[in-house]
Parts: sequence; structure tokens; C-alpha cells
Amino acid sequence: MSKRTKIFFITAAVVLLLVILIVFRFVNAPSSSRPLASSGQSGNSAVPLGSSPTLGSTNGITSIVSPDGATNIEAIARSFTERFGSFSNQGDFENVEDLYPFMTAKMRQWAEGYVTAGRARQEAVAADYFGTTTRALGSQVIGKGSQKMVVLVTAQRRESTTTALNARVYNQDIELVFVENAGIWRVDDARWK
Repeated sequence: MSKRTKIFFITAAVVLLLVILIVFRFVNAPSSSRPLASSGQSGNSAVPLGSSPTLGSTNGITSIVSPDGATNIEAIARSFTERFGSFSNQGDFENVEDLYPFMTAKMRQWAEGYVTAGRARQEAVAADYFGTTTRALGSQVIGKGSQKMVVLVTAQRRESTTTALNARVYNQDIELVFVENAGIWRVDDARWK
């Protein structure tokens, strides 16, 4: 076999492999025509409870929707806790802003005030790096009503400053109150314990 023939077969094999990968990606791509839920407002989405088991994602928070809703709420509560509790003074409160679609109007109003006050404090003080990373260790539903569910999430938090040597690791619980409105569950209150 000549060198030219070998190059032709290698090039053809690479092109064929690329075509197969592209076709495979399009065939297995999730359908964008299947939204998990819509609150009727642009920019706001949440996962409804009471639907068939599905794996979905909304704004980066992945959850499993179960018929009874508890599994879904606990999954969202763990993700919410990790994002809500992880921050740094260089992150400009994006962790809180990213969670706005998962908050009720009351909680969002509190969060917007918290972000505004936090930004004002940061502008007044030029500080070294400070950050907290939060990891959800477990969760359980501790209260359940027809339109309200309370989830307790146990989290491990790690505070660090400019050096990793002075990091402080501790466990902390957060109690999240979810309320249902028009089939969509959102966080109405969050309290670190």
C-alpha cells in the first residue's frame, strides 16, 4: 500500500468518525421543546411537582421529579443550599442572583436587599480574599402540607481566606421553606441554624 493510499484511508476514517459523533450527538441531544415548567414569566422557571419521573435541569440545578414531590424538593434543596451557601468576596453575589428563579417574590425581595447591602459593604472595604464553599451532606423533609414543605439540609462549610492553611471546616444546617403556587414550588424562606 502506498503512502498516498494510507493517508487517504486515515483521513476517510477520521471524517467518518466525526460524522458518526455528530449524528450521535444530535440523536441523543435533549429536546428543547420539553420545558420542565413555566411560571408564565420570562426568565423564571422552576420544576413542578407531581409529574412523572424525569431528569431535568433549570438554570444549572439538576433534579429528579418524582410523583410525590419529596425527592424533587430534597434534590432542589441540596442544590439550592450548595449555591446559596458558597460565595466569595470576589463573586459579586452571583450565587444568590443565580437562585432568583427558585425564590418566591418575598424571598427574592429579601435576596435583592441582601445583595445590594453586601455590594455596598464590599465597596467600602478593600479586603483580602474570603470565601465559603458549601457541600450538602444530606436532607430530609421535616414538614409537609398541601402547599408548603420544609426541608432541613445538613451542609459542610469551608471558610478560607488568602491562604488555604487557615481554612475552617464546620457543619451547619439550613432550613428551607418551599411553597407551591400554581404547581410550581419555590423557596420562600432560608434560615441557617
